[in-house]
Amino acid sequence: MTAAALTRLTLTDFRSYARAELPLDGRPVFLVGPNGAGKTNLLEAVSLLTPGRGLRGASISELGRRQPGEAQGRAWAVAAVVAADDGETRLGTGVEQSGAVRRAVRLEGEPVPPGRLADHLRQVWLTPAQDRLFLEGASERRRFFDRLVFAAEPPHAAHASAYEKAHRERMRLLTDETGPPDAAWLDALEARLGEAGAVMAEARARTLAALQAEIDSRGERPFPQARLTLAGEWEQMAAAGATIAEIEERLVSAFARARERAATWRWSTPRRTVRPPSAPPGNRRR
Repeated sequence: MTAAALTRLTLTDFRSYARAELPLDGRPVFLVGPNGAGKTNLLEAVSLLTPGRGLRGASISELGRRQPGEAQGRAWAVAAVVAADDGETRLGTGVEQSGAVRRAVRLEGEPVPPGRLADHLRQVWLTPAQDRLFLEGASERRRFFDRLVFAAEPPHAAHASAYEKAHRERMRLLTDETGPPDAAWLDALEARLGEAGAVMAEARARTLAALQAEIDSRGERPFPQARLTLAGEWEQMAAAGATIAEIEERLVSAFARARERAATWRWSTPRRTVRPPSAPPGNRRR
């Protein structure tokens, strides 16, 4: 992907803006104003030009401008022109009806899946809500790191989605109290988990290596340099040069062992809901 920059941003009935047009030229932009002026609303609008729910994680119904007395937000739109080495592209997203639960995405005026946005813009953001990212639990760091991976390799999002979907299905089977889980279906789900998990581990290892190389290239700076590592078993295998097939095989075996433990827990505790070990440990970052 070549370098890209916004050259125009247009908001219609978005958050506090009835209408706003912001011409840009690719240089850094600093937004200055009192609290409540709409600075973060502009940043949120830009963040919606990528797949997902934006930097606030808000529901679609929250994004439309709402006047006093209106029960719900209005239909809204965010449009932009993105300039790259191969020319300009028009992107847009929004809802056509008040109360819609899904946003539409358009590329050059034609409807496209939200994932196509990543072909033209890839974003990473840090907000005040994330200022404790490196002090609290690992789950937020995992999510943040995966956004970095997604920015470098957009297919990572689809692999993560496939992994989570298979994981939920596997958990449903393992915790179903109506009878023993279908072994063939578990095999199929664990094969999907192994395939998606191995590809994700490779992408994470590549992204971390690229970040470390960028840090190492700036050794003349006066600030202490970070040393990044991946503590997850599968990512460590990828970083050490293991093939995707090798990681996938190990993952599937680990899921099978966890299945056996889950079955033992399930049938030995008939009157209690026990969450079985659903996935191999790993995917931690330091």
